[in-house]
Parts: sequence; C-alpha cells; structure tokens
Amino acid sequence: MRRSRIKKKLEYKEEETEAIVDHPELEQLEKEERQLNFTRHIKFAWGFIKSLIIIILCFAIFMIGFYYWAKSRAGV
Repeated sequence: MRRSRIKKKLEYKEEETEAIVDHPELEQLEKEERQLNFTRHIKFAWGFIKSLIIIILCFAIFMIGFYYWAKSRAGV
C-alpha cells in the first residue's frame, strides 16, 4: 500500500516537472536571462579593459616624468 502511494507521488511530480519544462514562457525567460548574463559579462570585460588602459597610461606618464627627472638630475 505504501509503495503505491510513493509511486503515485513520484508520477505526479514527474508530470508536474514535464509540464513546467515544456512551458513556452519559461523558454523565453531563459533566453532573456542568458542575454542579460551575456550583457553583464560584456560590461564587466569592458570595465576591466578600461581600467587596464588607465593603469597603463598612468604608468607611461610616470615613466616619462621619471625619465625627464632623471635626465635633469644627471645634468645631461
């Protein structure tokens, strides 16, 4: 008796999950979520690239300034 109840519950849950998986709105939501994830990754990558460019430019300006400072200290 108990096994049959468990089997019925399992069958009901399987049917319920199949109905949810086949739902067309769920597919649309998954597509939108993937698009948002992709956009979020692009924004993060672009921010990371911008910060790298800024760091490289600051380092280059510092090196140019250091070069001229060292040149003036050497008396050349």
